[in-house]
Amino acid sequence: IVAELVRAASGIKWTLLGHPEQRTKTLALLLDIEIEEFAPWSIDTIARAFRLTECRVTAEQAQRISILSGGLPLVVNSLCHMCSRSYDANVESMCTELEAGTQLESTPQDRILGGLIDALSKESQSALVVLTLVSVPLDRSEVRAVLSECLELSESRAAAVLRELFNAGIVRAALGTELVVHDAFRFAGSDPATSLGSDRLQKARVALRQVVTDSGSDRRVDRFAEILRLLPVMGEMVAFLDVVSNASEHVMELGLARSVDEILTAAASNSDLSPEDRFWAADTLAFFAFQRDDFERLDEYLGTATVLLEQFEPE
Repeated sequence: IVAELVRAASGIKWTLLGHPEQRTKTLALLLDIEIEEFAPWSIDTIARAFRLTECRVTAEQAQRISILSGGLPLVVNSLCHMCSRSYDANVESMCTELEAGTQLESTPQDRILGGLIDALSKESQSALVVLTLVSVPLDRSEVRAVLSECLELSESRAAAVLRELFNAGIVRAALGTELVVHDAFRFAGSDPATSLGSDRLQKARVALRQVVTDSGSDRRVDRFAEILRLLPVMGEMVAFLDVVSNASEHVMELGLARSVDEILTAAASNSDLSPEDRFWAADTLAFFAFQRDDFERLDEYLGTATVLLEQFEPE
């Protein structure tokens, strides 16, 4: 019907707004038009939107909202009104519940996207959950390999599942042959632990970590950052500390130090780790503090490192 209306009124310029889905692509083909995706809102724009609904928001909270919403304007505005209406303008409480998946209310966009996900085959729904575990684009061959490994699919079946997700607009092209889950669907899928089960979830994370590592994570900032994110989530804290402590200058130069500060701080005081591992956590924190001219924290971290150094013999 829409296609017929547009053709009948050729003298009118049309702007068609739509959600990413198969019918949107079909309509674009019928009308011989090109789909233009809106760029996500910046952190500043998101903060401004929340302030307009009298919700006080910090830069860190705006960043979390950006991740939760993909920066999509309609979703951000829905979250603004949800925060004001259901959380008494408390952005922190809303973010915490959304990240944990414990919120009672859903946005209109959640319900629309949920319907699109429900229409997928069970294998494609599981594949979507797997792909939301990684936040960087992956090459098509990498995606097929991961899906084949963790969902036990043949290569042809993995390709068919990927094609279904792509045609539905859930997975989109990034750079070259790389693919990424559309931001709108990143938090619309099911909880990974519930959907996949703990064993398959861990298997998926191992497969994704292997793919990211094998692709030259030391040469790409996004993939190096992804390794730093995946290792703690997988419970591989010793491996994480090894990477961060050995590449502390690299981490600092790439602007990734802030993203690992909290993890390192927790590791430095974690009695389940060996004194040596805790030492490297404190030592790395001391290096970051020195680079920031934060001498008060530098003294604190050096003091912690000195105490830990006395509890083991360096090689």
